[in-house]
Amino acid sequence: MSDERCYKCYKLIEDDYLTFQNNNYHADCFICQHCRLSLDGKKFALQQSGHLICATCLSKSLFNCNICEEPIIGGKYIQYRKSRYHEDCFLCAKCRREIGHGKFTVSPNGFYCVTCKK
Repeated sequence: MSDERCYKCYKLIEDDYLTFQNNNYHADCFICQHCRLSLDGKKFALQQSGHLICATCLSKSLFNCNICEEPIIGGKYIQYRKSRYHEDCFLCAKCRREIGHGKFTVSPNGFYCVTCKK
């Protein structure tokens, strides 16, 4: 019996598996990070974060988040000056809560919600 583990879920691989860049995956784990559909036999890309994204989701993305560098898919994002952010990446540098579309201040260390800037 092999002690081979899935690169994504770290569980033992007991049956068929897929290999990408010398890493083994359960078929159910080899999926697009965004749409969750299987990547087996499809075109996909490896993002800097290590996540896999299918060509369809990648083509829907017009921008990348300025913080995590992942594609912004679905149209919801925060824009500050020329940069765009996922809503859940646009966080207060102190309390780490989502700032959303609320008021905030900017310093060299990041964005701060109104509460933390006081």
